[in-house]
Amino acid sequence: MHRTDPIERGYALITSLIITAAATALAVGFIAQVNTEQKVSINDTQYSNAFYAAEAGLEKLNSDLSKLFQTTVFPNASQLATIQGSSYQPQLTGVSYPNYSLNGGQVTRLTAALTSGATTASVQSTAGWPSSGFLMIDAEEMTYTGITGTSFTGLTRGANGSTAAAHGNNAVVSRSRVITIAEGPNAGLSAQTIPFTLDVTARSGVGTEARLTREVQVALIPVFQFGVFSDSDLSFFAGPNFNFGGRVHSNGHLFLAQGSGATLTLAQKVTTPKEVVRKRLANGVDAEVSHPGTVNVVQTPGTYRALAFNEGSVVAGPTSSANSSWPSLSLSTYNGNILSRATGGKPLTLPFAGGGASPIEIIRRPPTGESPTSIVGQSRLYNQASLRILLSDSIANLPGGVGYPLTTVGLTALGYTVGAAPLRPPFATADPSDPDFVTATNGDLGPLDNANLIDGFIRIDRQNADGTWTDVTLEILNLGISTNQADAILRFQRPKPGASATSTTATDYWPINLFDAREGRFRDSAIAGLRKVGVMNIVEVDVNNLRRWFAGLIPSTTGDQALSNNGYILYFSDRRGNRNAVGNETGEFGFEDIINTGDAATGGSPNGNLDEGEDFNGDSALQTYGANLPVAPYTASTDLYATAFSPAATTLNEDFSDSGEATINVASTAAFSVPGYLKIGNEIVVCTGKTATQFTGCVRGQFGTASNAVANGQPVTSLVRAAKNRVHYFRRALRLVNGASPNLPTPGFTVASENPVYIMGNYNANGSFSGAHSYAAVIADSVTLLSSSWNDYRSFEFPYDLNRRPAATTWYRLAIAAGKGRNFPQPSGTADDFGTDGGTHNFLRYLEHWGGQTSHYLGSLVSLYYSHQGTGAYKCCTIVYSPPTRNYAFDTEFLVPSQLPPGTPRFRDINNLSFRQVIRSD
Repeated sequence: MHRTDPIERGYALITSLIITAAATALAVGFIAQVNTEQKVSINDTQYSNAFYAAEAGLEKLNSDLSKLFQTTVFPNASQLATIQGSSYQPQLTGVSYPNYSLNGGQVTRLTAALTSGATTASVQSTAGWPSSGFLMIDAEEMTYTGITGTSFTGLTRGANGSTAAAHGNNAVVSRSRVITIAEGPNAGLSAQTIPFTLDVTARSGVGTEARLTREVQVALIPVFQFGVFSDSDLSFFAGPNFNFGGRVHSNGHLFLAQGSGATLTLAQKVTTPKEVVRKRLANGVDAEVSHPGTVNVVQTPGTYRALAFNEGSVVAGPTSSANSSWPSLSLSTYNGNILSRATGGKPLTLPFAGGGASPIEIIRRPPTGESPTSIVGQSRLYNQASLRILLSDSIANLPGGVGYPLTTVGLTALGYTVGAAPLRPPFATADPSDPDFVTATNGDLGPLDNANLIDGFIRIDRQNADGTWTDVTLEILNLGISTNQADAILRFQRPKPGASATSTTATDYWPINLFDAREGRFRDSAIAGLRKVGVMNIVEVDVNNLRRWFAGLIPSTTGDQALSNNGYILYFSDRRGNRNAVGNETGEFGFEDIINTGDAATGGSPNGNLDEGEDFNGDSALQTYGANLPVAPYTASTDLYATAFSPAATTLNEDFSDSGEATINVASTAAFSVPGYLKIGNEIVVCTGKTATQFTGCVRGQFGTASNAVANGQPVTSLVRAAKNRVHYFRRALRLVNGASPNLPTPGFTVASENPVYIMGNYNANGSFSGAHSYAAVIADSVTLLSSSWNDYRSFEFPYDLNRRPAATTWYRLAIAAGKGRNFPQPSGTADDFGTDGGTHNFLRYLEHWGGQTSHYLGSLVSLYYSHQGTGAYKCCTIVYSPPTRNYAFDTEFLVPSQLPPGTPRFRDINNLSFRQVIRSD
């Protein structure tokens, strides 16, 4: 039997123990590793939960900030604090937010007017502001070196290239500055930017935290930095070459076409959040057939490529299929210089428009009870104005129920004095001996014999530098009410032909009326009779006299006390005759039944249906109250579209010599009353008697006209009947006259009008664009350019013969923001472009024969809304106008913020600049 050596005894046990220990160690290590990995996994999960919760909080805070800017232009500290509260945080199970904050957006208001040289600004509060930094008031940037509880000290004025200016009490002071946008579809534009830092920490249920920050920039982009902008569909389809310049943006679809043999050049970036349509016009016409010209789009500065008909973002009309090649064309071929919804185009909206208000509210009077500091109230030019002119049928519709009657008797009792030295004429009244004045017996409006030809109530207020308002109605009216008064700022009337320039007789004056053929006809064809709807009653503003008033150059006046923020704003609203079916003012014409596409080409008569293109106010209902005479004591039965306001007419029954006949043989005198004035050819004749076929007691060559021979059979009409009568219905407009440079207020001047505006003669230029000028704009319901040769009487004498309304070359330098018409399908038998809004080249309206003459325009073309008063459909070129040679260009001065017109509307855009995860070190 073998025996083990005692020395070897226990080795197996030791080996077993070693193996057991090693196995145990491996097991323990494995278990520890598993436990560690489990803990790491749990921690990762908890951190991921916290991270994503922080990200959700960041997005929620960003969204709430964006919504806040839809309800206010500059949120205050309380509003910013509200969206940081716990009720606004994401409600996530097991997650809390120990830090949920934003920094920036500081805003306050001046508590005293600030002069252009002041170095201390008194404000409501500086709570939350840095101890030094930058700020902005109106268009001026400043830096400051110190603060107290209610002031900024050590101001450096006119920073960053802005202009030091005076600012009124209560002006907004914001922590913002002007920069050039670096990223996104609006890169390259200058904008007033308000920086914010969003900072969110999220904590999971076991205490794990994640912290994220984001830099956000709220950008306010001036609309006049665009060469062409439209809030609705935008069309290009000019006949001749067209190259306006500047950026182009449409919030609607973008229709690109060009006349045969011509080229449209889009020299800078073009954007839309909808579709780029190359194959159709906006009225559905095939552009490849009607407008087969070239559309050149910029690739790099100075380099262009033609955009073919099959290269839009859609294959045909805006609702057709997407073009699969478009993303590559947009982003690569054109280097992002033409963008649609598919390639990054974003809408641009006015701050208040996101709250449900229409952009047209910027030119509207506010409703009763609206706060001027509300989001809409801050945007209304009514509240921003230096001078505000309001007219209504009732003083109840004027501020505070205070107004002044536009009658001699009424104003005399309030301090208006009729006299010859200085000349202060009475308000015009009808001459009972003149048969051209309408009366109850000839079926128009009611008894007008000896009646006032100017009507309603007026209120004129000046906004002072401290933000208060002063009634200056009598001050302005005492300067003049008529075209023959040297210092008149407002003009309601003019001396009738042949009257003394210094007359103080009321019957020697007529109202200022013109006939607008675009408003007076449904279609581009002549008819018998002059439709009343085209008769526009005008209030004129003498721009040079207004400049003198603001500058304190008219003795004993107070215009130099008016608020100036880089210039002056004139606000105008005339609602006389404006009544809806229940008697309330609306600011709208109130008759939309004007398209009627199913009618014959020469008709377009109202059909009682809401056709496409007729819903100007967007309420989905057909408005018709404006077609009837609106208010007592006048009946509501006269249809402005069906009733002519034409002069009586007959024809000569013999040759009419150039000698002094006292008897004129005609076909019939039945429609005429005597004594009265007649128009025979270009001569005015007055006759005192008549038989069935003769006028007797005639005196030739009245009102400075020449006695000329006229052939048998030529027309004989009564003289400009519609030109002299009172307009009772809501066809009111503002006309700017005497505005050639250097006659505008400086440094900037903006006219805001709820009504259509006519600009007559050179404006802010005088034979060239090289002279002294103002930074000017007109923001109105619609804008029509009248040349320096325009004559109101010719518009009545030749309402549908545009060849007898010759234009002359005229110069205009201003930004124009105005309404236009809606697009609708082309009615059969009409021109290829009928049913469009006229396109960009026809955005500026005309009423004359411009053949051989040039309209020089330098500015910015902006459509923010549809017209609500100047609603006549675009039509050309038979009765309304013939086009000028268009020397149009974008005014690049508007790219400099300090050279923008006062009150320039600004779009809001919110950009996310950076994102950062904050790692805490223990």
